[in-house]
Amino acid sequence: MSLALESSTRAGAKDAFDTLMDEHRLIEQVLGALDAFTKHLEQGADPFPLREFAEFFRGYADKVHHGKEEDILFASLVARGYSTEAGPVAVMLYDHAQGRALVSALAAAGDAGDCLDAQGREQTVRAARRYASLLRHHIYKEDTILFPMARGGLSPSDLRRLDREFAAFEQAKVSASLRQLGLSLIEDFPPTPPETDASDPIGDGCDLHCTLAGCPVRNPWDEPIFPES
Repeated sequence: MSLALESSTRAGAKDAFDTLMDEHRLIEQVLGALDAFTKHLEQGADPFPLREFAEFFRGYADKVHHGKEEDILFASLVARGYSTEAGPVAVMLYDHAQGRALVSALAAAGDAGDCLDAQGREQTVRAARRYASLLRHHIYKEDTILFPMARGGLSPSDLRRLDREFAAFEQAKVSASLRQLGLSLIEDFPPTPPETDASDPIGDGCDLHCTLAGCPVRNPWDEPIFPES
């Protein structure tokens, strides 16, 4: 199938942030496929495909995409003075943890198969919609706030190092089979428009300017863009 993934490439070669945003476009498409499948699930469809969705989100969205963010980008921001307890990096890490818990719920439902009862089906539908909303808002926060902030605030040498480390990560850990799995899910369950607008900063994870009950960070964006050394 042909899938037009929007490229964030600017003039010249891609940098680490272009790579992350290109990955966002594929993840968003698979979230659309999850939306479509969730409607089938509500109507009694076999939950087995959730195993494949969980495999994609665990392997590509988390291990590959979030792996580059946590191990390379966020580590660079922490080295520049950011905290993992408050502020932008803390918010992103919290979102990642929330997403992992929700994907585990989807995987469990897929494993249950025909044994999934009505209550379990209802809970799974809620988990799928919450995950899609969480990740869309997370992507919006990164694309429009965190990445421009980091791209403009890190030093040229930091940015060159990010590019090198991203390239090495890609070579070591990125599997073409995971991308193909995502494309197959998109083909099997053509994406539908999301029920929420990702540009609306109020989501299921920590939003831009508030603290949710149980969130480990308070007023998470209330720290300087780049802390003074």
